[in-house]
Amino acid sequence: MSEHTPGPWKLYDINGSTLHVGTVSANPKAGWEYESICNMFEDTSDNYDTNNNFELFANTQANARLIAAAPDMLEALQQGLLVIVNECKTKDTIAELNMRAAIAKATGKTK
Repeated sequence: MSEHTPGPWKLYDINGSTLHVGTVSANPKAGWEYESICNMFEDTSDNYDTNNNFELFANTQANARLIAAAPDMLEALQQGLLVIVNECKTKDTIAELNMRAAIAKATGKTK
């Protein structure tokens, strides 16, 4: 499995209904200041939002923020795990096991 695109990742709101998660580009192409990681769109295809209160897009925005924070969260988990392994006398705590599982999921090393 290849490595993920290095962070930091940033959330860009393009036109109020399209979100892009990307990295700051060292070589901007076609006027874009970032390289795209993913694109997210307001989902109105099923007309769930009958009151026009944009609840679906709020969910999309929350998901996009979580995706943009992923590299930072992975690094924090890896650093926290090192502290637990090196400083704690108790091994295989629930916190340690959960951190290992999350890191494995993020890095594609799950069984």
